[in-house]
Amino acid sequence: MKENNYGFWKTTLLRVIAAICVMMLVLALVAPIFANAVPVDSDPDEKAFTAFENEKFGSPDEPEKMELITPDNVEFDETLKNESYPDPDTNMGQIYAYITQEMGLNRAVAFGILAHMRRESRFLPTAYNPAGYYGICQWGGGRYSNLINWCTENGYDYSTIDGQVRFLEKELNGAYSGVLDALKECENSADGAYQAAYVFGMRYEVSGLSNAQSAGSAAMAMFNYEP
Repeated sequence: MKENNYGFWKTTLLRVIAAICVMMLVLALVAPIFANAVPVDSDPDEKAFTAFENEKFGSPDEPEKMELITPDNVEFDETLKNESYPDPDTNMGQIYAYITQEMGLNRAVAFGILAHMRRESRFLPTAYNPAGYYGICQWGGGRYSNLINWCTENGYDYSTIDGQVRFLEKELNGAYSGVLDALKECENSADGAYQAAYVFGMRYEVSGLSNAQSAGSAAMAMFNYEP
C-alpha cells in the first residue's frame, strides 16, 4: 500500500511540475504582447504633443486624413487670442456653436469641453497620434473604429469637425449618457466651466486628475475673459 501511495504522489508531483512549466512557457510567449500594448488611459499630453521623429504617419487607406500633432506643426486659430468669443469661421467656433446651439449646453460646459480639445488636438479633426489616437478628442482603440463606422453609416465624413461633433453627441447620448447628465448640472459660471472640464476629463476623456484640473483652470480663464 505504501509503495502504491508513493507512486501516486510521485506521478501527481510530476504532473504539477509539468503544468507549471507549461504555464511559464505560455506567459513567456504572451508577455511581449502585453508589454507593447498601448494603455487606454495614457497621458493626453504624451498622446497629442510628443515630438516624434521625422517619420511618415498615416492611414494605409486615407493618409490625407491624418495630420501628426507635434509642437512644431500646430497652427493656432486666431480666435485663441480671444477664446471667450470664438470666431464661427474657425474650428473652435464651429465646435462651440454645435455644443451650445445643437446640443443645448451652456457656455461654461462648452468651454469645459473645448479646454480638453485644445490640449488634445488644437481643434484639428485630422490630428493623429501614431499610437492610434485620432480627431479632436483623440479617440483611440474601439472608439476610433466606432467613429469611422458610425460616420460612414450615417453619411458623415469622420475626418471633419461636423462628423466628429455629431459622433461626440452620439456617445454622450449613448454609452456616456451619465457624463451628459453631469454636464447639464454645471451652472453657467466660471466655477461651472471648471466643473464641466473636470467631469469631461475624468469621465469622457479619462485623462487623469492633473489633466482634468489643468483643463478646468483653462476653462475658467476662457469663461472669465472680458474684451
